[in-house]
Formats: sequence, C-alpha cells, structure tokens
Amino acid sequence: MTCSTAMFTKFFSAKPDDTVGDALNLLTEHGIRSVPVLDDEGRLMGFFHFRRLLAQLLPVTGETDWSGHATHRGLIDRDIKFTSIIGSSAELRAGNHLHTMLSLKLREVTDTDFEMAHPDTPLLETIRLLIKYRGPLPVVNNGENKLIALVTVQSMMQALERIAAEH
Repeated sequence: MTCSTAMFTKFFSAKPDDTVGDALNLLTEHGIRSVPVLDDEGRLMGFFHFRRLLAQLLPVTGETDWSGHATHRGLIDRDIKFTSIIGSSAELRAGNHLHTMLSLKLREVTDTDFEMAHPDTPLLETIRLLIKYRGPLPVVNNGENKLIALVTVQSMMQALERIAAEH
C-alpha cells in the first residue's frame, strides 16, 4: 500500500503575500490547524501553523538561531512552566505581539521544515513521516514539487480503518 491510500486532494491553501491575519481567518473559518503556502505555480513553499504562531508569542530566550534571530525553542524544549510569577503584563504583551503579527506576510513566517511524500511513497514510510514532522504531510508530484494532496493523522487513521475492514 502507498501514501495514495490516505491522501486527500481537496484542501485550502494560502499565498506567500497573504497576511497572518488572512491565514488566521482561513484556519478559524474552516476549523483547520495549518495551511500549505503555495507559490503562483502551486509549488509548496511551506506551512502556516497555529502551533508556530503560538510559539512566536512566547517570551524570547537568550538563544539565537543560525541567523542570529532570537528563538522561542528553548522555552518549549526545556519544559519550562509559566506560572503566575510572570504576571498579567506578559499575556498583554503576547496579545499585543499577535496584533502586530497580523499584518506580516506569510513569506516571513512560513514554516519551511517539512518532509514531502509522493503518491507512491510506501504507507509505513508515510506514517513515519507523519509522526516525525507532526503532519500534515504534503504529497507532491515528482520533479516539480507541486502540491497535489495532503495526508493528516486523521486521514491516515481513516485509511487504516478501511484497510482493516477489508480484511
């Protein structure tokens, strides 16, 4: 069995020049957690995720990424728990920061750390990639990286249930 067993071809997408506000409206309106960002030719540039946006609202640590930008990963990876000692001003700053982010273009905040699958990717490899990259898993055509489908944990579970019912 292959990835094609669990993929779906009807999905919402965004453009790199759409704003964070536009993407948030799309996610909220359709009850989804992430949206692929496609260029004008339909090639996958990355994903915009609720999860990534929320991470950007956390206080910045003293760590930097390879390009010298402050990172939020240290607070997430170290399981640092926020308690009342931070105070309500931190929540207000997070809300204000979100408000300033709404006008950013998706090209500035798109998550580009993802793996791609093809329709003929083995089903077990598709499951491994879903777990490793926390989905959704983009399915692209061979050669051009044009997005043709997505696989989510939900679509994979439905496919596995269909397979089990057939046997």
